[in-house]
Amino acid sequence: MLRRRFSFDLVPLIVSACLLSVSCKKNDATPEQQSRGKYENGFFIVNEGWFGHENGSVNFYAYGADTLQTRVFQVENPGKDLGVTTEYATIHNGKLYLVSKQGAFVAADAYTLKETNRLDKLPADGRAFLGLDENTALLSTANGIYLFNLKTFTPGSTLSTVTGQVGDMAKANGSIYISQSSGVSILDANSYALQKKYAGLIQGFTVAKDGAIWTTNSKGLVRFNTQTLDTTQVILPFTSYGSWFAWNALSPVASSKEAALFMAKVASYGAGGNTIYKYTEGDINSVQNPFITVPNGQSFYGAALRYDAKKNQLVVTTVLTGYQENHLLFYDATTGTLLKDVTYNGYYFPALPIFNK
Repeated sequence: MLRRRFSFDLVPLIVSACLLSVSCKKNDATPEQQSRGKYENGFFIVNEGWFGHENGSVNFYAYGADTLQTRVFQVENPGKDLGVTTEYATIHNGKLYLVSKQGAFVAADAYTLKETNRLDKLPADGRAFLGLDENTALLSTANGIYLFNLKTFTPGSTLSTVTGQVGDMAKANGSIYISQSSGVSILDANSYALQKKYAGLIQGFTVAKDGAIWTTNSKGLVRFNTQTLDTTQVILPFTSYGSWFAWNALSPVASSKEAALFMAKVASYGAGGNTIYKYTEGDINSVQNPFITVPNGQSFYGAALRYDAKKNQLVVTTVLTGYQENHLLFYDATTGTLLKDVTYNGYYFPALPIFNK
């Protein structure tokens, strides 16, 4: 029987091939599958903090958990704190921007929560943040809007077209929508020139499945056509209220699965209440009765609700009388079924949930 002679010249090639095979197996996960940090698989809840006792904080809910990880910003950044009354946050280009009414304005990595930037004091009481690109953002305050340099992390001049108390902001189709205590101003996204102004619009914004922007007035929902900047009204069976007396990020929220919006019926001062309405676009009958009533004894706090596109769920923040007992409610956004009620204690005063994308 003939035997083939083995050549030792092939050994390096065989070893290299084996190593390459192992390497490929260990790294065959796509970038999307590789974890970007411990705070990827869940969402944040930004808290005002107990005014006069402690500054704002951030809690984290990991999907599937039965409780929250509390004050995770302080855990990841020992010795550092947020500002006083942390009322707003958003994620832009992989960073979580945390806006407080007084004190520090902070940016942190959205997946590790390690602080990346800090401004110890804003030029006026902080409200909201809108990232425009990698270099520039808008920062709304109780006295106008500041152009903000993200590279140097410093505020520049204010926009001459917007004055007074400003809240939520949104960008769509070359325009910037500005929520003010006097109504809504729409600006050109390049020149910041005033394009249109509406009085009597009282809450923040949400972007619907079709790209339209929605807000509210005292009669109900208001839809902006982002092409023409014109509006249409949807009358709700209750009076809508704003939160300008003690501003928070109150707004309707939109589904990414359906042509539908959700709105909490809050009390006159911008909090409280216990019912949520669902408007299916084109069907006025859909808002004649509440879609959800939260469990007995609970009432809304902060932004009241947000939509989790990953799970097609409504996440609702409530408290009991006395504010020490907090509830995080999860509802199926299609059926309104209560899926989970997570209870946690502490004087957090939840402002709003924030979801990583």
